[in-house]
Amino acid sequence: MTTPEKMIGKQEYEHYAKAENQTPKGPACRRKQNLTEMVPVRFEADVLEEVRRRADAGRAQHGRSLVPTRRTTNSRRVSSLPSEGPPRCG
Repeated sequence: MTTPEKMIGKQEYEHYAKAENQTPKGPACRRKQNLTEMVPVRFEADVLEEVRRRADAGRAQHGRSLVPTRRTTNSRRVSSLPSEGPPRCG
């Protein structure tokens, strides 16, 4: 079996499903703090235009504004990404 650092998704689930792999292997540690500042994100003009077009279509179809449309789109995109497991201490 691979080490936990190299496991992803199903491998990690199967590894930690076994009782012998649920015992802590070292001292407790705190994870690094979350970001303390906002991180600016910039998009190309054509990407922004497409987002606005889709938002307008969503608003016309579902009565939603741009912000809920972005949240829905981002949620779908994030949920479609492969799981890499929880963040590691260190």
